[in-house]
Amino acid sequence: IILVGHSLGGVLLRDVLSRNADRLLGKRLGLLLVASPSKGSTFANIAGYAQWAVDNTMVRELEKGSAYLDEVHT
Repeated sequence: IILVGHSLGGVLLRDVLSRNADRLLGKRLGLLLVASPSKGSTFANIAGYAQWAVDNTMVRELEKGSAYLDEVHT
C-alpha cells in the first residue's frame, strides 16, 4: 500500500498511521509526503499572531513546536 499526502493531508496521514500502528504490523506500507509541514509551518506561526481575531485550532496545531506535531512524531 502506498499512501500519498499533500500538505495537511500528509500530517493527517502520519497521525492516522501512528494511532493505528498495531493494526499495521506486518503490512508493507509506503508513505510519500508532498509539501507536508511535518515539522510545523512558518505560515501557521505567522497566522498565530491573528489568533485573537479568529480562534483556529488547526493553525495552532500546525505551528512549529506544537504539542500535536510533537505527538505525531513520537
